Amino acid sequence: MRICKTIGLSAAVFLLLGSVLTGCSQVTAEDLMRDAQNNLNNAKSVDGDFAMEMNMGIDEGALSMGIGINADMDMEVLNDPEMYHMNGTIGIDLMDMTLDMEIYGREADDKMETYVNAGEGWQKSVVEEDAAGGESVIALGDSLLDASNCELQRDTESVNGQEAYVISARLEGDDFVEVWDELQDAFSAAGGLTDDISVDLSGLRADVTYHIYKDTKLPAGISLVVEGGEDAVLTEVEGIGILLRELSFAINFDEYNQVNEIEIPAEALQAPEEETGADGFAL
Repeated sequence: MRICKTIGLSAAVFLLLGSVLTGCSQVTAEDLMRDAQNNLNNAKSVDGDFAMEMNMGIDEGALSMGIGINADMDMEVLNDPEMYHMNGTIGIDLMDMTLDMEIYGREADDKMETYVNAGEGWQKSVVEEDAAGGESVIALGDSLLDASNCELQRDTESVNGQEAYVISARLEGDDFVEVWDELQDAFSAAGGLTDDISVDLSGLRADVTYHIYKDTKLPAGISLVVEGGEDAVLTEVEGIGILLRELSFAINFDEYNQVNEIEIPAEALQAPEEETGADGFAL
C-alpha cells in the first residue's frame, strides 16, 4: 500500500532500517525487525513527530555560503482509510524565513489527494498513486537496500516511558540512493525544497539508531545523522557546487491505534487544484 509523498521521509527511513537489519547476520536483530514490520502492517494508526536539520554549502569559486533548513512536524496516519495529517514549521535560515505548514493527504479512486497550506491558503494536488511515491508508514515494503553492519545493543533504553530495544548501524553513501528519492518526494510535497535535484551520494556517511518497544515490538523512534564534508558534492548547477555538510533527523512514534479519524477542513477540500506533471510535481 502506498501513501502520498508527504510522508515519504518517514517511509524512506523505515525502509532504510529494514534493509540494515535484514542484511545483518544477527538473528535477534532480524527477528526484531521482522516482528516490528509485521506489527506495523497490522496497526490501525500511528501518531508522532519528526524534526530535521540540514546544513548545506553553496560553492561558486571564490564565493561560498551556507544555508540551513529545518523542519519540525507532528503527524498522524491512518491505515484504512489511507489518510494522514501533518502540522508544523519549515525554516530556511539564509532567508530568515519560517513557514507554518499544514498538510492533509488521502487516497481516493487510486489517486492521492494532497492539501497544503503554507500560510497563503490551501492548495490541492492530485496524482496517480504510482506517481505519489513512497511506502506507507503503516505498511512497510520489502527491504530495498543492502547494508554491511548493524548491532543490537546489550542494554535497553526508556522511550516514552517504555522499555525499548536499541539497534545501531553505520551506513555509507551508496545506501542512500533509494532513500534520497523518498526524501525528495517528501520535501517536494512539503514545499518543493529539493525538486528534481540530481545528487551524488558517494561522499556521505551516517549513523543510525533505531528503537523498538520491547513489549509491543513496534517501532518507537529513529534518529539518523548524515555526515557530508567538503567532498560531499550533491550536485552542480551551472558551475555552482551544492554540498551537504550535515543532515540529521529524528522520528518519534508515540502512540498506536489511537487515531480514529482524520477530517480534512472544508476550505481545503474546496481549494483549487494545481496542475501536476507525471511525477506529481507542480508544473
